[in-house]
Amino acid sequence: MQEKASKTYPPLLDHATWIGPVTVRQTKSQGRGLFTTEAVKVGDLLLCEKAVAYATEHPSRPRWHSNLHVNTETGTTIQGGQLALASSIIEKLYKNPSSASTITDLHSGGFKQVSTGPIDGKPVIDTFQIARIISLNCFGSPTSSRGDHIHDALDASRSPERLHNCGIWPYASMINHSCMSNAHRAFIGDMMIIRATTNIPANTELTIWYLLPAPENQPMDFRHWGFECCCAMCTDVRATEPRILWTRTRQRDQIGIALENKNREHAEILIERLAETYSHPLEQVLRLGLWEPLILIAGVYDRLKQQDEAREAVSRALAAVGFVIEGGVEGPLVVDKWGLVMDDLVVAWIILGKSLLKVAPESAMQAERYARMAYLISVGEEASFDATYGVSLKVAHEPCSEGGQVEGWVV
Repeated sequence: MQEKASKTYPPLLDHATWIGPVTVRQTKSQGRGLFTTEAVKVGDLLLCEKAVAYATEHPSRPRWHSNLHVNTETGTTIQGGQLALASSIIEKLYKNPSSASTITDLHSGGFKQVSTGPIDGKPVIDTFQIARIISLNCFGSPTSSRGDHIHDALDASRSPERLHNCGIWPYASMINHSCMSNAHRAFIGDMMIIRATTNIPANTELTIWYLLPAPENQPMDFRHWGFECCCAMCTDVRATEPRILWTRTRQRDQIGIALENKNREHAEILIERLAETYSHPLEQVLRLGLWEPLILIAGVYDRLKQQDEAREAVSRALAAVGFVIEGGVEGPLVVDKWGLVMDDLVVAWIILGKSLLKVAPESAMQAERYARMAYLISVGEEASFDATYGVSLKVAHEPCSEGGQVEGWVV
């Protein structure tokens, strides 16, 4: 699938939808939702869905040359891939009216469609209704989540040509939002792959991110979808003084500057000051603002071969986004509870594994397995893990104290 998506334009794959252990049910307050029909484990495949409508605009076409659609009723405009998606759906429904319910049954935010029947034997398509449904249900997507992962995690300086893709995946569109999501979506061409990000009991509602959780410098804005998030993180941000939120933003920026200037000691001080701005314990409210600074400084420690410091920074970062971990140096490395699937999560596990290689080789190998699990969830598949990370890491055999050999990472 990855190979086909990388060589095909547009990346439409010859694969069908697969529905896993999930079903559609009514929720108490958010309309329809997707629920598990049996207990699932972290990384389990829940849904592999082919888009019923998919559109793309290649970046080689200047954005200002794109057609523009203006909705005078709502005062909004759409262009590019989303406009192409609307045109595609309207044409599809006009030519095949029997398929209309696949689209028109999706959430429309109370939109009242026209009641006019066919005219001269031709169906009437309410284009305003289609535009509203697309705005509430479509997903923007990369051609491949692996491509985005490589760009973001391995070489942020690269600027690959990305397709401006979007599509409608009806089953996935019924999954509601939670900042504390228990599922994650990935894309390969026009296929969306959804996997569990934690162990989920049977009869539990699945949730994903509509927007990536912000690092607590401003409340998340979901007014477009007609709701306000009431999770612990969003509630805490709304209750936090603007002065403190501004301080967090400033300190995060200063930490980045300090590390760019190789002033590690100052960055360490700023990280501790940033941690002091959080008043609630981790068990009550996660601390997303600490994730990036701690991962950045863990990378610095890793490059300096200061493995104890690298391990401490990564452990703190993982705890800040909800991971509950036991063992490592003193005993087997075990994740009692998985946290949020953040950017650089795979890198975090790799750094942790490298820091454990000499002091606890078995735990280092377990960290590699967790890195592969994080990659599986982020990208949708695990087969390309070695090809993706083989540039900077490789598995080698190093002598251990007993005279045998232990597999582990070396740069």
